[in-house]
Amino acid sequence: MGEYCDNAKKSLIMWRALTELAPTLAMTRGRGEVGEGMVESALAAVGEMQSLGISPSELSAVCLDEEIQSDKRLYSKLCDLSSIYSLYKDILNERYADTGDDADMMIKKLRENPDFLSDTEIFVEGFTSFTEPQYRLIALLATRTSVSVALNLPKGREDAFEYSEIADCQA
Repeated sequence: MGEYCDNAKKSLIMWRALTELAPTLAMTRGRGEVGEGMVESALAAVGEMQSLGISPSELSAVCLDEEIQSDKRLYSKLCDLSSIYSLYKDILNERYADTGDDADMMIKKLRENPDFLSDTEIFVEGFTSFTEPQYRLIALLATRTSVSVALNLPKGREDAFEYSEIADCQA
């Protein structure tokens, strides 16, 4: 595990991945030109996959589904994203750690060390939502120790969209 990568470095790594893949991607139509907008879109898509807990290999497996393959537009977008996500992560992991992988790394370490944190009380406070990997981490922690999660709803904003996930949680 290396140092964390800042946004500028992530953009350069994504640019490199897109440039290498450009001749084979449907989204570039074989052109080698990679612009800033394409880099930003690809980073956003990779970030969304990570927050949903979808790995590059899982995304690649989806591309093998016959129903997905029957929709050519969806299939080409998913295959492009799978290739981009996979190469981006490979290049990034050569030198840097990714904050998007922290929850999964913690889950792995906890599974390797079943007694770690078993005598600790854990408090999580101040979030408006959690990613899927974070949900998995909280669930694993809750199997071995006391976990308290405090979710704050500002007065007068209880019905705001950004708090809808919290409002739907079971207390």
